[in-house]
Amino acid sequence: MLRIARERSVVIIGRCGAYVLKGHPRHVSIFLHADKEFRQKRLEQFYGVSPDEALKLTAQSDKERALYHRTLTGEKWTDASRYDLVINTGKTGLDGCVGLILKYLEIVFLISWFIAPRDTFRQLFPDFVRQPVPGLHSVFQPIVMQDVGGRQDHQ
Repeated sequence: MLRIARERSVVIIGRCGAYVLKGHPRHVSIFLHADKEFRQKRLEQFYGVSPDEALKLTAQSDKERALYHRTLTGEKWTDASRYDLVINTGKTGLDGCVGLILKYLEIVFLISWFIAPRDTFRQLFPDFVRQPVPGLHSVFQPIVMQDVGGRQDHQ
């Protein structure tokens, strides 16, 4: 995992990725959760199983994930404080969840672009191509000026 993350951008789902990559400079850890009813309905629709079977699958999956994560990391996989962003997909829906993640990444990496010195940013994001975003600079200007102590060079 670390080798792949050093070489290129990657999305890792599960596999204790949040734990393994926590020291990586471009690491963003996201935890998605929902109540049992939402998860049960989703499994019923996605896999075409009965409500009872969906409930059993949910319980089995939670048990296996908890054991896997605790065995490898010694930590609870559901501890929200270990993640950068936690989203209740039962409230946002899947499309809303995707939108939140994309907006979060945009904010985190664009602020990094403005705050980080040019050479540091280029080291962290060698493939990044800066594209002007109309109105963005004026929106972030007060934040940038405060965070960088008045430094004028934001390019």
